Amino acid sequence: MPIMPDKIINTAHQHTVSAFDNELNSIIDKILKMGELINEMLGFSRKSLDNPSDELLANVRATDKTVNALDFELQTEATRIIALRQPMGVDLRFVISTLKIASSMERIGDLVKSSCKKSAKFHQLVSQEIKNDLKEMNAMAGNMLNSVMNAFRDLSAEKANGVLELDNDVDNIYHKLLRSVQAHIKDHPEAIPAFADIIFTAKNYERMGDHCTKVADLVHYIASGKMITK
Repeated sequence: MPIMPDKIINTAHQHTVSAFDNELNSIIDKILKMGELINEMLGFSRKSLDNPSDELLANVRATDKTVNALDFELQTEATRIIALRQPMGVDLRFVISTLKIASSMERIGDLVKSSCKKSAKFHQLVSQEIKNDLKEMNAMAGNMLNSVMNAFRDLSAEKANGVLELDNDVDNIYHKLLRSVQAHIKDHPEAIPAFADIIFTAKNYERMGDHCTKVADLVHYIASGKMITK
């Protein structure tokens, strides 16, 4: 079980009720587990870009249900902590922020599931260039997810700042892909429905990056007590 850095959250010998620390660490465990599961989902989604299958989609759906269950458990635990422990200062900041982090993580899982479902509709029509861009966006989203989970595990404002810088790369690939799709639509107007699914899939990956950025903002806030000025 990970232990919160002393500079952020009081350790067990500092809290009047040591069980409070176990409850806070349980929240950390659940968010990190959500990150691991979503990373697995991204792997399934990446495979589906080449060879979509009912098995891959079933794996994504099953994993997403586990992510949703963890989110529900965390929301319940955090609400109980606020009601019974009445945390203040840095502890309250941590609990409130992790509620928001869990919501973003749950949303990322939904976006991955949606991307995996859509890939079956266009994989035979997409050009290799567009497919490569989607794979790159998938990889970038995974990189952002892993980076923000590392920042959360260490409660590091510096690592959180590093995640924010990665979002521009995802946006650049997204706009490059849109230009490629527009060019292909001119030559293949009959495939417009498939291209619409490609755009939605790319948008899903771009939104995953946005959610990772949101989580990074919250990690920075937990660690430093300051919101990032944009």
